Amino acid sequence: MRRKPLIIAMSAALASIAGFASDVEVTPAPGGAFIINDTGQIERFKVLDSGQVYIPGMSSTTLNSSLLCFSSPTGQITQCDPGAVEGAQGPVGDKGLTGDQGPVGPQGLQGDKGLTGDQGPVGLQGDKGLT
Repeated sequence: MRRKPLIIAMSAALASIAGFASDVEVTPAPGGAFIINDTGQIERFKVLDSGQVYIPGMSSTTLNSSLLCFSSPTGQITQCDPGAVEGAQGPVGDKGLTGDQGPVGPQGLQGDKGLTGDQGPVGLQGDKGLT
């Protein structure tokens, strides 16, 4: 009969300690990992004891133009600074070779016939010559 009060007291003590906890720490065994599975036991998140982090389902998500970066000193996942993604502009390259001349283009359409000009003045009469 002494067990019941002891179990009740221990349960109450554990419940009160858990009520004040703010963090959950998991330390995987050497060579082990901390894994979060969904309700179908499909792996969704994995942290190896070496510190490597995997998000296996990431490749099946919708593509997005936003990038995800992390802070090297802290490991915090953050938005990427656009300047960190685009490098500095490189030097201007050498001028390329002149290309071959292209083929002659198609001949254009012939224009409309111009208007008939006015008749010129009558010329001077020529010499009769010797007979």
